[in-house]
Amino acid sequence: MTLTREQVERTVRQRYGEGQRFQSREVREKLGILGSDRDGISRLHNYLKAMEKDGVIQKIPSDQKRNQFFRLSVVEAQIPPTSGRVVLKETTPKMPQTVSDRPIDRLGRMEDTLLAMQQRLSSIENKLDKALMVWL
Repeated sequence: MTLTREQVERTVRQRYGEGQRFQSREVREKLGILGSDRDGISRLHNYLKAMEKDGVIQKIPSDQKRNQFFRLSVVEAQIPPTSGRVVLKETTPKMPQTVSDRPIDRLGRMEDTLLAMQQRLSSIENKLDKALMVWL
């Protein structure tokens, strides 16, 4: 049996409601893919990644590298495609994962660091002024 993205998407939409979390192994079991079928598991993984990239599903943030949870995207238009209208999906843009790709975060941290350095410098200047006053 050749696995298609439509089969995976249909299974996820039928089995899991909006906001309900699932794991890739649960979808694999529902589709009848055996644990020894490495090609089927790889295809399923690639389809889930493509669906995540397209905004159909979202990965639930966690510290786990394995057994990650997914859920259907919360906001999607409910217009049936047979009406001749275009179905629009509202997706959230993915945030870059590396520090160098997030200039806003980097600038915010730099600003915090500079403020901390300025406060430290002013406290040192105050101590020096007090020491100078005692000496004179």
